[in-house]
Amino acid sequence: MRRMSWERMDPELMSFDNPLLRWHAAHHARGQSRALARADGQGLDLVAGPLASAAFSVGLDDDGAVLLGMEKANLRVLSSVRWNDAALLRRVRGGDWVVLRTDDARTDEPLSEEPLPMRLWLPAQSGLIDMFAEAGAVAMRLAEVDLRHGKALLRDGARQPPIPLLLKGRWDGAAGGGDSPPSPAPPLAADQAMSIAAL
Repeated sequence: MRRMSWERMDPELMSFDNPLLRWHAAHHARGQSRALARADGQGLDLVAGPLASAAFSVGLDDDGAVLLGMEKANLRVLSSVRWNDAALLRRVRGGDWVVLRTDDARTDEPLSEEPLPMRLWLPAQSGLIDMFAEAGAVAMRLAEVDLRHGKALLRDGARQPPIPLLLKGRWDGAAGGGDSPPSPAPPLAADQAMSIAAL
């Protein structure tokens, strides 16, 4: 995978008439989100910090889809965007990532006439996404969870429509070595869902 080239984008130059950009602005004020304009001019990258990312969790749904769990407020923000696809990136730019991509992050009443391509980068704990190496997942769903005592509890019927999912980066050795089979990815449920980033 080719190396990406990023340039910093001043948040003061951005319009925040958009739930996702308002989410970014709130975390940027705490040093937990950066807006980076790609040097190739192909849109904007929002790169979350570990504390912002800790509000999300991952697991596996009954049908094999990867679940990206979050509380209602964050689900409202991410559901405001029509995501084209998602990716689990392993060993890319020095870490592991959960990435959501859209060709146009504008709202239904955009201020700009031009589409706004955007990617949301959520850093993952090292080794966390390795469990999906042999899961065969081809889709991701956003799902509402309740966070109680540091655990993500999936709310019934709170899943969003599937988003196409890709595995990118270096996945050699992700399933482990030797004769031991890889551990299955856990369902998003009490005691089994894991926060994306360590607090």
